[in-house]
Amino acid sequence: MNNNYSNKRLEDLLLNKGQFVTEWNTHLVRKEAPIYQVPNSRIGRAHLFAPVKRLGPLSIGTYWFNMLAIWISVIIFFITLYYDLLRKFTTWNRIRKLRKST
Repeated sequence: MNNNYSNKRLEDLLLNKGQFVTEWNTHLVRKEAPIYQVPNSRIGRAHLFAPVKRLGPLSIGTYWFNMLAIWISVIIFFITLYYDLLRKFTTWNRIRKLRKST
């Protein structure tokens, strides 16, 4: 099964073979197998190919974190369109500018 379904180039990319440690801002940073590293940030930011994203003390799988972010943005855009908030905001802003100029 490994012979039929493995991809050497993709494996080299994900495991970063050949470069183990690099120096960045007087710190040593591990470069080998970045897909197995847990990110340090606790606000959802993570490196490419991270297995999990962290929100405070929670560790959420990257797939589910991204799905949650997409659905939250869809709900926000739906509410904005349903209540016509963009038009209301632009007219409010225009009225505010007119009052300021007089």
